[in-house]
Amino acid sequence: MRNFLYTAKPAAAIRRVFTLSNRLQRWPHHQPSLALINSSLRRTIVFVSDAKAEVHKSRLPRNLEIKSELVWLIDEMGEVVGPLEPSRILKNFDFQNKSFVTVSENYGEDGQYPLCKIMDRAVVRRSELAALRNKQKKKQIQTKTIELTWVVEPHDLETKLRRMKEFLLKGSRVKILVKPKKKGKVIAVPDAENILQRIKDSVNEVGGKEMKPLEGQVLGLMEVTYESKKP
Repeated sequence: MRNFLYTAKPAAAIRRVFTLSNRLQRWPHHQPSLALINSSLRRTIVFVSDAKAEVHKSRLPRNLEIKSELVWLIDEMGEVVGPLEPSRILKNFDFQNKSFVTVSENYGEDGQYPLCKIMDRAVVRRSELAALRNKQKKKQIQTKTIELTWVVEPHDLETKLRRMKEFLLKGSRVKILVKPKKKGKVIAVPDAENILQRIKDSVNEVGGKEMKPLEGQVLGLMEVTYESKKP
């Protein structure tokens, strides 16, 4: 059975549970098990908890976590003032709507005190979650490797270029590895350069771009990595 209760947002998950409750009163024969409902909510809670833990692990100290006796503060005009005592800044502080965040842990010529700023709590949260999503997205990007030789046959080259374009369109990175053939047929430098141009043209056709500069030499071992412009 499809788990239609699962969602990354706890508020949405709870709303679906209450919606489901109303539906069950009208259609009692369509009843998923209570275990399914509990399992969906548990996964939602775990997802949110893991996201919070990941953000907390990677961010700089804030609010009462700031232990420095003095800090530099970016005021509302964008000017740096201080150094000031954090206890004075946090006296009668609106923790519900504001966050006292560390911008840099070692600010100034001597780097003795951190640089801090008072920010809207909702803005900070959105920024952190967006950064976390981007980080997770980058982890999910796969790198595909396509190997060929300088004496590749035309139909084989077409096949490999088609596969490369398919990978790029799906958001994968593609590493092209061109190797010399140990024995047999050899080609001239202009023909080898034509192969490289064919590869570049195919990448441009699908809106790809060079991720790592080309390494190696023509007719030798050569490697280049491409990625989608919008992964």
